[in-house]
Amino acid sequence: QTRNQFRIGPSREILFNYNWYRNNLNGQLTDTSKTQSPEAGLRWLGLFNRPSLTVDTKLRYRETWHTSAATPKYTSVGEVLSLSDRFGDINGDIQYEHRNEKRGSTQKDSRNIVGINLAGFWRWDQAVFRPYIRWNVDDDRDQILNLTNQVMETTVGLATDITPELSNSLSYRRSRIKNATSDSVSRDSFEARFGYNIPRLLKGDRIELGYRNDSNRFSTSSKNYRESVWETTYVHKI
Repeated sequence: QTRNQFRIGPSREILFNYNWYRNNLNGQLTDTSKTQSPEAGLRWLGLFNRPSLTVDTKLRYRETWHTSAATPKYTSVGEVLSLSDRFGDINGDIQYEHRNEKRGSTQKDSRNIVGINLAGFWRWDQAVFRPYIRWNVDDDRDQILNLTNQVMETTVGLATDITPELSNSLSYRRSRIKNATSDSVSRDSFEARFGYNIPRLLKGDRIELGYRNDSNRFSTSSKNYRESVWETTYVHKI
C-alpha cells in the first residue's frame, strides 16, 4: 500500500494511491484471490475565497483475479466527484461516484452512488452536542439483463457528551431496498446507546447500555417481522 500527495500550487494537490493484497487464509483455500486498486486524483483547496471549500476528483480502478479458473475476474472503473465545506458550526459534504463493474462475461453493472452528509458541533457548559444527517442512494443497473436494483438510506442522529463521564447517542435510520427479481424491503431502525466512563479507581474503563429496534417490511407482507435487541458492554483498558 502506498499513498502519495503533492501540492502543485497554492490551491491544488495531486494524489496517487495504490493498494495490493492477496487472500488465501494462511494457505487454507484452494483458490487464492489477488487484488490491486490504484487511484489518481486532483484536489482544489479554498475555491471562491472560501478556505474551507474543497473539491476532489478521482479516477479509481479495482481488479481482482483468482488462481482458480472457475472464479471469474472482477474489474471496476469509477469516477468520483466530491465537495466539502464548513458553515459556522456545520460541516457538509456531497459525493457522486459512477462505477462500471464487470465479473467475467455474465455480469456487467453500471452503478451511480450519491451521498450527502451534514454534521454539527455545539457546546453548552460541559455538554457537547453532535447532530448529523446522512442520505445515500446506490442505483445498480444490470446492463446484460436490463434490470435495476436500488438502495436508499436516510439516517438522523444525535451524539451527546453530557459530562466528561456520561454520554449518549440516538439514531433513526430508514432504508428502502428495491429488488428487480426478488422482494423489495423497507427497514426502520431506532438505536439508543448510553455510556459511562468509570472515574478514579477504574479510570479509562467504560460501561455501555444499548437498545435497537428494527422493523422490516417486505413487498410480500407475510415476511414482515420486527426485532428488539438489548446489549451491555464493558470495556477495560489495560
